[in-house]
Amino acid sequence: MGKISELENLKYEVKSVESSVQMLRRNEKDFLSRHDLKYHAEYNENFEKLIKSVDRLHIEFESNSVNADKIENLKNILEDYSKNFTNIVLTQQKVGLGPKDGLYGSLRESVHNLEDLLNKNQNYKLHTDILMLRRAEKDFMLRSDLTYFEKFNKSLNVFLADLKDAKSSEYNQVLALLNAYSKDFHNLVGGYKEIGLTQKDGMLGEMRETIHKVDELLSELSSSADAFLDEKNRDIKKLMLVIFSVLLVTMIVFALIVIKKINSQIKTISDSVNKITKTKDISSQIIISGKDELSMLAKNLNIMFVELRGVIADAKNSSIENSSISHELSTTSMQVGRNVEESVEIINETTKRTTLITDEF
Repeated sequence: MGKISELENLKYEVKSVESSVQMLRRNEKDFLSRHDLKYHAEYNENFEKLIKSVDRLHIEFESNSVNADKIENLKNILEDYSKNFTNIVLTQQKVGLGPKDGLYGSLRESVHNLEDLLNKNQNYKLHTDILMLRRAEKDFMLRSDLTYFEKFNKSLNVFLADLKDAKSSEYNQVLALLNAYSKDFHNLVGGYKEIGLTQKDGMLGEMRETIHKVDELLSELSSSADAFLDEKNRDIKKLMLVIFSVLLVTMIVFALIVIKKINSQIKTISDSVNKITKTKDISSQIIISGKDELSMLAKNLNIMFVELRGVIADAKNSSIENSSISHELSTTSMQVGRNVEESVEIINETTKRTTLITDEF
């Protein structure tokens, strides 16, 4: 049972690591979609739990004599995954977690200052040009597509040309704000490119490669654990079968011994009873040792035979006594008969004498 419990723990730890990795992926995606640092904090907390699970899994593998090299590789790759994600978070903070933060906040401030100045100028072309720049900016922010970055640069050149033609008295001020806006947008695009415009680019691409390695290693570990568990389960089944077979053979042998003993005792009792029946000698004893039911039966039969011998002896004694009494009664009766005969003879003699005497008179 202890070995089965260890195997169950091994399986549980593998599943625990897989579940913890899935939780990290969830925290990662929540941060990338919401840009909220609380998901980074949750990621760090869950990462610590994951490392503890990996350490426990390492112990389980070693205690079950399973190669733990892949566990060490997994731990190293998870550390890389955590570093990649932390770098993305830091870069995103630099870019801006919200519209008022980081490079994005600086860009918004620059463009708002430019728009406020243009609103005073009342130049239709420049208003149209700034709208085209804002449109390209927002399209890029929504789609993360460099096509809109190129459109922004083209619209920027048009704006510069129109600004030169406008011969505005605020030319230098507008140009300074426009350059600040353009610089902030270029820096923002650079930040997004550093993070990755797609899942395959920049830091996101590096993190994806790392997490794919994690998934591959987890799959291999799960397969190794399953193969090991299957092998151990087969060994346990074989052991159970051997134990069951040994127990079955032992029970059969024990049953045969018991049956042989019972048959021997029954035969002894039967032979003894048959002997007593033939010889009419109830002084014989049934000799069976032990404390089982048949031994008790033989003992009770021996007691019964003793009691029967006593009853028969009492009957014999009573018969002898009755015969003696009968003999005495017969002797007494004969004596009485002789006495009566003598009395009759005396009476007859006396009668005769009396008759003679009477005749003489």
